[in-house]
Amino acid sequence: MSAKQTPEFGEAEFHTLTERLGIDPGTAVDPRLGFVVDAARSACRACDAKAQCRLTLGLQEVALTDVAAFCPNVERITHLQGSGAGKKR
Repeated sequence: MSAKQTPEFGEAEFHTLTERLGIDPGTAVDPRLGFVVDAARSACRACDAKAQCRLTLGLQEVALTDVAAFCPNVERITHLQGSGAGKKR
């Protein structure tokens, strides 16, 4: 029996990864960066490396280099980090 894939499938990993990498969730509504977030979510939904991603997200500390080998969003996340989308601490 095959599980039906819902549109949200994969977005949990995206949101967890970006949060752990210090990207503000409010970036999704930023007029300059929202399209990057939308493209990244879409890539996560279609990603074949969800199991590997979940294992990586289970690490105590996660860096972009930990997912670079398999994540289709490395460039997008790098762009978001460089654009000032990081959380205010």
